[in-house]
Amino acid sequence: MTHQGTGVDRATVDRAQAPPPRLSRSAQHRPWTTILLWVLFCGLSGLLAADVSDRLVGGGFTASGAESELAQARTQERFGVADPDVLLLFRAQAGGPTGPALRQQVKSVVTAPAVTRLAEPLPTSPDGAPSLDASATTALVPLVLDGDTEEAKRRTLEELRSAVRPPSAVTLSYGGPIAFLDEASSRSQADLVRAELLAAPLLFVLLLLIFRGLAAAMLPLLTGAAAVVIGMAVLRVATEFTEVSAFAVNLVSMLGLGLAVDYALLILTRYRRERRRGLTAEQARAISLRTAGRTVLVTSAVVTAALAVLALFPLAFMRSLAIGGCAVVVADVAAALTLLPALMAVLGPRVDAGHGPVRWSRRSGRTKRPEGERWHTLAALVARRPALWLIACTVVLLAMAAPALRTTFGGIGEGTLPSSSASRRVAEEIRETFPALQPARIQAVVDLAAPPDSTAGKEALRTWLGRVAALPSTPRAEVTAVRGNALLVSVGATGEPDADRRTVRALRALAPPQGGSVLVGGSAATDTDMTDALSARLPLVVGLVMAVTSLLLLLVFRSVLVPVKAIVTSALSTFACLGVMTWVFQDGHLASLLGFSALGYVETTQPVVVLVVLYALSVDYELFLLARVREEYRSTGDNRHAVIAGLRDTGTVITGAAALLLVVIGALTTSSVIAIKEVGVGLFAGVLIDATLVRLFLVPAALLVAGRANWWPGRSPCVTGPSGIAKLPAPAADPRMNTDVQPPQPVPDGAGTPGSPGTHPSRLEEKR
Repeated sequence: MTHQGTGVDRATVDRAQAPPPRLSRSAQHRPWTTILLWVLFCGLSGLLAADVSDRLVGGGFTASGAESELAQARTQERFGVADPDVLLLFRAQAGGPTGPALRQQVKSVVTAPAVTRLAEPLPTSPDGAPSLDASATTALVPLVLDGDTEEAKRRTLEELRSAVRPPSAVTLSYGGPIAFLDEASSRSQADLVRAELLAAPLLFVLLLLIFRGLAAAMLPLLTGAAAVVIGMAVLRVATEFTEVSAFAVNLVSMLGLGLAVDYALLILTRYRRERRRGLTAEQARAISLRTAGRTVLVTSAVVTAALAVLALFPLAFMRSLAIGGCAVVVADVAAALTLLPALMAVLGPRVDAGHGPVRWSRRSGRTKRPEGERWHTLAALVARRPALWLIACTVVLLAMAAPALRTTFGGIGEGTLPSSSASRRVAEEIRETFPALQPARIQAVVDLAAPPDSTAGKEALRTWLGRVAALPSTPRAEVTAVRGNALLVSVGATGEPDADRRTVRALRALAPPQGGSVLVGGSAATDTDMTDALSARLPLVVGLVMAVTSLLLLLVFRSVLVPVKAIVTSALSTFACLGVMTWVFQDGHLASLLGFSALGYVETTQPVVVLVVLYALSVDYELFLLARVREEYRSTGDNRHAVIAGLRDTGTVITGAAALLLVVIGALTTSSVIAIKEVGVGLFAGVLIDATLVRLFLVPAALLVAGRANWWPGRSPCVTGPSGIAKLPAPAADPRMNTDVQPPQPVPDGAGTPGSPGTHPSRLEEKR
């Protein structure tokens, strides 16, 4: 039965008249008020976030209270020696001073009042003069900057750059930890601007191709921009309470723009479909917000939960990613459910401009095959031999994941910057020309119960050094400083991350000298503490993420097998992503194409971030597909038909959303900082694998092999009424028009050809 005057069936009109969620309904009824509130809120957020870049830190990779941190504090307490914050490297040019003249002039520069009020030079020679290299043309001056925090030291470094004036015909370069963090932060922010300038035009072009209308193409970009501004403001507020990493800005930008585009695509696709069926704009918005809008809520909950668990890691870097990520996802959802409907209401018919129900061939004037039919053909191909496709896809994913078995993790350092970086060049030159001044990668602070020159003290020290020498991974150990009962012992390191971590752990496992204590520090120990902190919390993080997603899928689908399958397939794609990261960044493949120098390892924290975010995104795509498959199965009772129809109806949405997200993620691969490039390449590979191999082949094959067991112990098919949180459509109604399934999914145009599986009478009538 059709509604008089519209040609739309009565059931569809009744569903359209049901109210959308309260916030969305208010946004539709008062669109200009909603838009004005968003403009005011974004304006205030923009003002608040204006100086966020000045308050970010480049570090945050040290575990609070770690032994390496305690060792550094005790070294300064016992020996009055602090690790240098900045290394000044003076190089004499042709005709410039050399030898004693260079040393004297440099000493005059660094002891000037304008410099000493900002930093304290550390002596590198008995007379306190700067050290010279073998050619007497290069001088090195280590400095300790004023300030208790990284942010304060970076501000001091800016003042120092203005205060230090090198002698005539002498160049000056800055290196050391604070100079490195300052350069890494500056580069990441500059890379972010370049990435946004690169991604925005490409996104706009793709959106124009998808929506074939200017107004609709602009909406996702507007909601994404609003979400990013709010996310930046939240980061600015967070800087008042904790350290916030500069890399959090990149995550906020990527997720804010990428997810906003995905969410808007879901809602606008459903809206346009309902308009093509003859509903009014208000009715179409109501259905799209009740269906696709609720899907956005469900999927965003997965992403938010996954990002929130990053705060469980005891690193400021991870905590800042959790804060920024959760904030921007919430902002994305709010924009999709309030700002987007308001803009749609104001734009009216212009949102529909450029769309049409079918595509015409200019040559013959005949309609081409509906786009959904391509996915129907693909699904039918998988359905012929699902077990074979399941095995083949699993083998391919395991082969891609194989390099992950030999992944070596390492800490972040000057090597993560490009070869043109000033900090990296200084670090490399110091290693070559001043090897004796290189800080020890492994350094132990030993407190003896007796004076070192006493018989008991000598015996205790000799016994402990004997244990150290007996370790297979320790080539040497020597006492470099003595103060009272405390000794500073430098322990040999290979420079290879895994070997040095084994040495640090072996040293800490040794019994200390009788009545004394030992703290192991140094850069290798800092790296070890960071790795151990991540490893200790990783099982908890993984368990929570899997528990949340399993519970969500269990509530939505009332199935035992579906959550298990979703976890397994998502885990396969994430491990394949880790294998790609190892193959690229550890082995150096594609280094010239991507513009980086291979380090021989993968930075420790980035894979954790990539895998958590990718797992959440892959479960989102799983929801898009499974909800449509379940809807069809409950209407027909035919699992094979349901899988084919589900892939047919969601293929375009999933691949379109993934393509748009890949544009945003791909822009990160242009970063000059390897840590950010690792995130970009890892997520790009993961989303590409998940949206193609996993979602188009592996998941449908697994659903086909499992058959009716997919939906056990849920209700029998073809039952009308509530099931969990979902209300099922009546068998006589077109299941694609059902608006009460939780979570409902937008489906692409074209649902098959006459006579093909899944073609409904309403579609046949539409074709006639």
